[in-house]
Parts: sequence; C-alpha cells; structure tokens
Amino acid sequence: MAIRIDRVGRGSYALSAALTASPLSHLLLQSHVSRQPAVLAAARRSTSAGFTSVHVRVPATPLQFGEQLRLVGACNELGGWDSAAAPLLQWQEGNDWVAPVSLPPGEHACKLVLVRQDGSVAWEEGEDRLLTVPATEGGDAVTATLRYGDTTSTHVDEPHHPAEVAVEKVVMLLQRTRQLSAQMDALEHEVEQR
Repeated sequence: MAIRIDRVGRGSYALSAALTASPLSHLLLQSHVSRQPAVLAAARRSTSAGFTSVHVRVPATPLQFGEQLRLVGACNELGGWDSAAAPLLQWQEGNDWVAPVSLPPGEHACKLVLVRQDGSVAWEEGEDRLLTVPATEGGDAVTATLRYGDTTSTHVDEPHHPAEVAVEKVVMLLQRTRQLSAQMDALEHEVEQR
C-alpha cells in the first residue's frame, strides 16, 4: 500500500492511499478521517462476490527437509481429492504452513496431505475435516487454522475486510501526522517569536 498525506492548510490534510496486491489494487482512497465509513463502503462495493478468500494456516508443524503440505479436498479448488492438483502450502518461519485459496461458501470435506521428498504422500489419519466457509461481502477474507494430525481441529475466524485493516492503519498514520504537524507549528511559532 502506498500512502500519501498532503498538508492542505493549517491542521488540514488530504489523504491518498493506493492499495496493492489485493482485489482492491485499483481502488484509490481519498478521504479525511471523518469520511472513513464512506471509504470502507466504497472499498466493499469495488470487489467481486461469489468466492471467499481463505487464508489457510497450519501452525507449528515441523517437517523434514524437502517435505511439504497440501490441502486436498472434494471441491475442484482443493484438487478434487487429487493431491497433485491440490494447493501447496508454503513454509513460514515458526514452522507455519500457509496458502491463500478462494473457495465457494459452504462446507468442504478436506484433509492435509504430507508430500515427502521422494513424491510419496501420507494422508492425515482420522475422519475428513469439515472446513465451513462463510458467505462474505465482496473482498472479505477469513483465516482457517488447521492443526496437522488432528482432523477435528479446524477453526475459521470471523470475516475481515482487507480495506478495513488498511484504512485503520491509514487513519492511525493520519492522526500521528496531525500530531507531528501541530508540534511543527508550535516549533515554527517559537522560532518566529525569537
């Protein structure tokens, strides 16, 4: 996200934020703090509906060098029970495995599959997981946390909108900029008085 704050007068600022790397990449936010709800409404209207963005996270799962995890499930987006066609999770520091997937709302039967360095696979033991994906407003995303080896541990967080997070950060930056500007005005006034 690129943020630009322009001073347009004493104590007045114009804020521009271009969101990138999201479905909102072409949305340009121009607002003042008092217009934050309007910005959020515009951001929500600008995204497409239908599928829900799901950030899949498998925390604290150390694997052997060369091993990987895939999320395999009944729907086409999860490979249609074909582990080779299923989304590959990426390793992150802390031995977390993550993948962004877009899924239609509803219940999805799935399992984590360990892919060994030689290409062989090991399916999680136990019943199929049930990943319940909520219908969300355009652009809303959810986080699904799955514990490897425990197919009963599948938790989906409440939807959150990427624009809300971005706007909250922009608003905090704008408030801090106002504080710094007030301090600068006070210092300028002090210098002028000398």
